[in-house]
Amino acid sequence: LCALQNTLCVFEDASVLMAACGSRHTLALTKDGRVWTWGCGEWGLLGHNDEEERMEPTRVCEDAFSGIQVVLVGAGRGHIHLGSALPRIPVGGT
Repeated sequence: LCALQNTLCVFEDASVLMAACGSRHTLALTKDGRVWTWGCGEWGLLGHNDEEERMEPTRVCEDAFSGIQVVLVGAGRGHIHLGSALPRIPVGGT
């Protein structure tokens, strides 16, 4: 329970709506619409404009979404999926 409580604090007191795991990365969507990623950052997979590995959830800058609200997250072996109510949204990975 203590470990879970510490993890939840990372999300700035926002509740996690959903999460998805790839082979070496994870992402979470909080109820306030923020996207968090962590794990292997190869090929810019985590959406932070670099290839750094992140061991703790790190919020993806809202500028990366061009003002589009993310409502769904998914992940695969080497990619992430972000869904919105609009037909187009940028994604990371190969």
